[in-house]
Amino acid sequence: MVTKTGTLTPRPYARLLAMLSDQLIKNNVVALTELAKNSYDADASWVQIRIGNMFNFGKEGLKEREKPFVEIEDDGDGMSFETIRDAWMNPASPNKFIKRQEDKVRTRKGRILQGEKGIGRYAVFQIGKKVEIYTRERIGRDKGAEEVHLVTDLSEYTAELLSKKKTPTSKKPLFFDQLSSKYYIRDKPIRIKSGMLKVEGQSRERENHGTLIRITELNYEWTYSNTKKIREILSRMQSPFRKTDFAVSIIYEAEDVLVFEDLTVEEVLEEALLEMAGSVNENGICKYSLNGEKGRIDLVENLKQDAVKENREHFFDDKSTRTHDLQCGPFQVRFCVYDLDRIDDPALKRYIREHRTYIYRDGIRVYPYGDSDNDWIKLDIYRGVYRAGAYLSNDQLIGYISISSKANPGLRDKTNREGLLEQGTAYEDLRLLTLSTLNFLHSEFQRYKLKPKAKHRKARTSELYLQTEKVQKSIDDFDKYLDMTKAQEGQKYLKKLTEDYYNEREIYRRQIEIVEDLAGVGIAVDATSHDLMVVMNRAVEKINEIQATVHSEGLDLERLRDKTDALQGQLMFMRSLLVGIQPLFRSSRRRNKELLISDIIKTVQRYYETPLKELNAKVYINEVGAPLVVVSSEGVLLQLFINLMDNSVYWLRVSNALEPKVEVLINGDHGYVIFADNGPGVEEKYIDYIFEPFFSRKGIQGRGLGLYIARQLTDRYEYDLYYVEEKDKRILPGANFRIDFIEQEG
Repeated sequence: MVTKTGTLTPRPYARLLAMLSDQLIKNNVVALTELAKNSYDADASWVQIRIGNMFNFGKEGLKEREKPFVEIEDDGDGMSFETIRDAWMNPASPNKFIKRQEDKVRTRKGRILQGEKGIGRYAVFQIGKKVEIYTRERIGRDKGAEEVHLVTDLSEYTAELLSKKKTPTSKKPLFFDQLSSKYYIRDKPIRIKSGMLKVEGQSRERENHGTLIRITELNYEWTYSNTKKIREILSRMQSPFRKTDFAVSIIYEAEDVLVFEDLTVEEVLEEALLEMAGSVNENGICKYSLNGEKGRIDLVENLKQDAVKENREHFFDDKSTRTHDLQCGPFQVRFCVYDLDRIDDPALKRYIREHRTYIYRDGIRVYPYGDSDNDWIKLDIYRGVYRAGAYLSNDQLIGYISISSKANPGLRDKTNREGLLEQGTAYEDLRLLTLSTLNFLHSEFQRYKLKPKAKHRKARTSELYLQTEKVQKSIDDFDKYLDMTKAQEGQKYLKKLTEDYYNEREIYRRQIEIVEDLAGVGIAVDATSHDLMVVMNRAVEKINEIQATVHSEGLDLERLRDKTDALQGQLMFMRSLLVGIQPLFRSSRRRNKELLISDIIKTVQRYYETPLKELNAKVYINEVGAPLVVVSSEGVLLQLFINLMDNSVYWLRVSNALEPKVEVLINGDHGYVIFADNGPGVEEKYIDYIFEPFFSRKGIQGRGLGLYIARQLTDRYEYDLYYVEEKDKRILPGANFRIDFIEQEG
């Protein structure tokens, strides 16, 4: 037997170059960004992009100076011939990667290197087929070496780089190392030399070192409008919160393309309702400053309240145990949230809507995050699929996430420069912690947007009542005017208008009461629906068993009797559940009678028997003095305590209390009840807002109506519901609500 052996060496085909430029560099924006970042890495103080001769695009037989061109020039450190030969000419050169491995990531000016993959330079071929590079290496202060001129003309080859156009087509396609580039080394430079030029409208002295890339045989036409859009995007390349030492200039047909915005970043930030700056550590703890107030929040725990089940479970298993540590690393956040209803300036609204949440690494933007059509946090998706009210809108916030190559090694760029790699959990960790931050800001936004209201009924005046007073005053003033002018016909119409207004207002008031009543029914049905479904399923199973028994040979009457007795018990249980919620229906609310508060609370406890059992939560009812009897509607009292119980059950579940419990103190002598739990309680800053409509800290599970409706009911019956703020008057360390059924002295 003969065995042949040897080794094979990979040799890439020339078409690899076309693939690198076409498939890994998406468009001219990405291409110019990559080239500008190369200038930044070269410690340039400026980079200028010049576009010209576009009026000749598509024409044949042009001289070299007449061809449409794109030039990218900088005053950076330039490249030596050795760098051109060993790095520029070879894809995936590891120069910058090796520097990172050796922790030599800072440039002479202290900048942190942006590139590392060694393919960004091939962005030039995304723009055009002929590329000329003029470069002089910086070899001392204001001193440059010889000028290296490299010419690569891919227009000589077929589009697929399989062969040269002017030679007979070979059956063998070209290999990468068969692509040739001419070079010239000049001791007397022709392009990189001292002189004057304008960058962003300011005259600058051109140093005798740096790089100029001239691209012709363009792949597509450049228009002024497209160039202006690119200029706007490149203007955001550096973080606005860091010192800018790198100017980007674009010239189109010898005319500066400037970014004129009606507002500065500082002016926009001043209009924010909320401004937050924070630092998130490796455990997801965010220390922040919000409108000047210092605070701390666990973003991982806060995510448990998110509207989306997958988001809530990202860091936890079914038993609420952490499944993994953060892979994204520590990062900084800065957010501005706006109340667009309070902003009249259309230019400001437009500015806010054009900016979203940006990501900056070492002060340089990671694309495409922050673009007006980029929804990387998925806010628009969640608002559309789940509930808009559970999330802030992209259109009302501007955000900045700051990461670094050293602290966030798991957040690496995709090869095609279109965002971060989404492998592993690093990216998803960053996204969800950012979402958790915005969920926190959503609650704060509700708090800041609302005006503080008085805590007790005597001092409260409803917005509807205040508006009614304003309308009534206007009617009275108009009536006085008509009386003074003796306008009898006008007084007749005003009287009719006044009657219609009060009739309409009364209809509106009744509709609100109906909606509030129905909301209470919904909560009660939701609480009992689990038990109803379980018993109904068992009843259906029992019916199937009875049918099988009846149709079987040798009918067993004893067995049939047992099954029918069991079915009767199940149906009676369902009936008791339905009878239990009957008082909540509107038809039952019209009847007032003497009711024992302890019985009402025990009924509510039965509604919540299943969720309380799942939590292993205990309910304690303590009565002090005489039994508390109230003349009221049973449905109203049930709805009041259902809302309080529902609130406690939710927060006991979220907080994972070790020994969860609800305690109710009924003081018959003084006519009040304190309803409390040992959950997390209400933070002081939220107390003034928890009774406001639509204010909620429960994510999608909260509509912000439970406590609001509870207070509306108590106000309607002249009871007083409020949150117990004094610690010495609380009966449990969590949330404590007090209801005064009898007006208290003092």
